[in-house]
This record gives sequence, structure tokens and C-alpha cells, in this order.
Amino acid sequence: MQVLTNKPEFINRSAAALANTSLICPDCGREHRVPYQHILVGPGVLRQVPALVQSALRHPARRVGVIYDQAIAEIIDREFLVPFAAAGLMVQPIPLGQPELWLDSSREVGDAAAAVVPAQVEMLIAAGSGVICDLTKWIATYAHKPFILCGTAPSMNGYTSITAVIAEHDIKLTKFVDIPYAVVLDTTIMAQAPLAMIHAGVGDLAARAICNADWKLAQFLHGSFFCPVPYQMTVASETSYLAAAAEIGRAEPQAVEKLAEAIAISGLSMSILNGETSPSSGGEHVISHYWDLMSHLENAPRNLHGAQVGIGTLIMLAAFEYFHDFNPANLNPERLVRNRMTLEQIWAMNNARFGAAAAPLNETSRQKYLSDEKFSALIHRAVDQWDGLWAAVRPYMAPLADIRARLQMAGVPLQLSAVQRTRRQAVDAMLFGCRYRPRYTLLDLAWDLGLFPAAADEIIDRAGIDRE
Repeated sequence: MQVLTNKPEFINRSAAALANTSLICPDCGREHRVPYQHILVGPGVLRQVPALVQSALRHPARRVGVIYDQAIAEIIDREFLVPFAAAGLMVQPIPLGQPELWLDSSREVGDAAAAVVPAQVEMLIAAGSGVICDLTKWIATYAHKPFILCGTAPSMNGYTSITAVIAEHDIKLTKFVDIPYAVVLDTTIMAQAPLAMIHAGVGDLAARAICNADWKLAQFLHGSFFCPVPYQMTVASETSYLAAAAEIGRAEPQAVEKLAEAIAISGLSMSILNGETSPSSGGEHVISHYWDLMSHLENAPRNLHGAQVGIGTLIMLAAFEYFHDFNPANLNPERLVRNRMTLEQIWAMNNARFGAAAAPLNETSRQKYLSDEKFSALIHRAVDQWDGLWAAVRPYMAPLADIRARLQMAGVPLQLSAVQRTRRQAVDAMLFGCRYRPRYTLLDLAWDLGLFPAAADEIIDRAGIDRE
């Protein structure tokens, strides 16, 4: 691994040039490692996979397993199985799911697949987007096989994340898994993905516009870890893909390549912190994960993750602008401590809303609940240092109008109806989502300051996502 000490050199490298490097960070003092041997982004890079397999195994492969979703079996056969076989790879197809059915990255699916991976398969190759790549990470880890991730759509930033999102009992959890030998994003294939998946990638990346503000907020109020390097390393790729927003909306190959590069860098911004997702995931992801939970509990329609994150980003941008404009002069810290809900009252609210499914929300609420002394200190810090808080957070906030304009240029649907959610479900996601995930975000602060639930509707109005 190449160890760098020059931060500008590190943060300005492409995803491919970051592979197998690390930075001794001058800001936080940690070593930021990029643990992938190879990262390939560009047209036609899928052709290099057979050579990568041989490099990883250090001998010609006897048999490789290709994991994919049966829903896109025709594409996989044309773009992966036939070319791999022609290049001399002995391919073992490992299809998951069923045609016409939505495949989920659940532990049940992953465990079942890991248990039946043929012993003669020496290496696994993921051929798909988010769900398939998360499942392949899980399967390879528990089948003890080296693996390569090959993305088929620029729909999310998890390809280069060292974690996987795995659902257990309808709850999506971030899991640490083995590291792939290589990540391959062939933009010729990605540009042919359904436009909805390209839009989802833009939506997932939009989170950068505000998620680091949540991360900085948590540091300011709780003293938790924060490092500016992950945010800084995404500047160039974000600037590039946002400038090409209109071309991305038309799926022009060169523009999709810029999107794919930004996706790869975004994932790396989490990997260099050993899987800490805060550089690319804040309150907007809390909202999306809450809506995923509702898909199970209320049989609500399912959506692409990035489509939900894009709308969640507008909500959080509006929430930060609302609080930035808020005057805390009328807040009384002692009254807030005295009148705050008890943990038992929070549990009762969760139980009334979720019934038998409230257990994980109750546990998260328990983990987050502070003693009166600690809660008082937090409230005093927020109120007494309000200007300092916003001076710290403001550099990580993008203007809502700017992000909305770029998303619109790319054709990203920005109304709740586009993700088949109602205003009530959006308000519920703001109010209850923070009890679903343990990270501290502005949604938690809204409760702590006594501004929720009253402020939720005004924030939705500001976000402009309920105009149809």
C-alpha cells in the first residue's frame, strides 16, 4: 500500500488512483486507508475482469461464480456470462431472486446463497447494482471466497463502501464484511441502465449537500469524531457530475462516467473511515431507511434507495435552513429539561405508532436517551452557542435552491408522489426516523429543542416536495 502524507495529492486523486493507498491525515491524525487492490471506472473496463481474477488467484481460475438477480438475467448473460466464457473463464451462474419480483438484501437470502456456493468455485463476481453487491459482500464473507464487484447501474454509492446494508427482520443494518479484490464500474453498461436507476444515483449523491452538516452538528453537540477529509475528497467529482446534470438526465455516456466516478469517490469517503457512513449519510438516509421500514410494516410501495434519498435530501436541506433562520432567544433550557418526554413516554409513543414492531425503535431510543445532567449540558451548549454552532455547520450546507435546480436539470423526480409516499408519511419519517437509527442528526435536535412535532409541516412546505 502506498502511504501518502500530502493531503491535496490524496483528495484530488481519481477513484482508480486511490486504490491501495492511504493518507496519514493532518486533520484528525488517523490513517485513512483505501483497501481495494483495483478500482476501475470507465467504458469497457469489464473486459479486464478475467485478468483481475487471475491476478487475485495467482493462477488461471478453474471456476468463478457470477451472482446476479434473475430479473436481469438476459443482460447478465449478454454482458457477463458469454464474454467471460469467451475469455476462458469457467463460469458458474448463481442467480438470486425471481423474475418480476423485487430482490432484497436480506440476511435470509444471503445466508441461503452462501450455504450452497459450490466448493469448486474459487472466486465470486457480483453482476448487478446495490442489492446484488451487498448480497455478494455478505455471501463471499460467509463462504470464505475472494470476490469482485461489477456494477451495472450508477444507482448508489455502496460499490466502494466496505460495509453492506443487510435487512434482518425487516430492519436494515450496516454490516462489516470482507473487502473485494476489485470494484469495476463499466460505464458503457451503466449508461444503458434504466433512467430511474441513473436518477437514483444522482439522488443518493445529493446527500453530500447536507449529510456532513449533520455529522458536524453531532461533533459540536456531543464531541464525537469528525474529519473534513472525506468531504474534501468528494469536491472535484461532485463539481464534475453536477455540471453535467442535464447530460446525465439524457444518459449520455461521458456524463454517466462522471456520475460513476462520483459514486466511487463517495463510497471511498466512507471506507477511509473504516466504514463510518456519516460522510455520505445523514438525516436524509434516516428518512429513506424509515420509508423502507414502512414498506414492510404498512405494505407501502418499495422504491429505489437513491430516489428516496434525493427527496430526503430536500427535506433535510429545508430543515437546516429552517433552523438556521430560527431565533433561540425564547428557548429556556431549564424548561426544556423539565418538560422533555421521559423515556417511558417515548416508548409509549413508539408502541402506539408501531405496535409489535416498536422494539428496535425503543432500543434505539434507549441508547440515545441522555441523563438529565447530560441533556441539560447539550441544550445549554446548543442555545448558548447557537451562533458558533452554525458557524461550524454552515460550511457543510448547500443552498436548497441550488441542489433542487441541479436535480431538476438531471430530471430527478422531486415530489413525494414520485416515491409513492404521502405528506403524512414524510412527516412521520422526520418524527420517528431518528428513533430508527442511532446516529445523531438535526432531527434529534428538533426534538431536544421542543420544536418537533410542530415544525415538521413547515419544513415539508419549505422542501417543496408536496406540490402535486
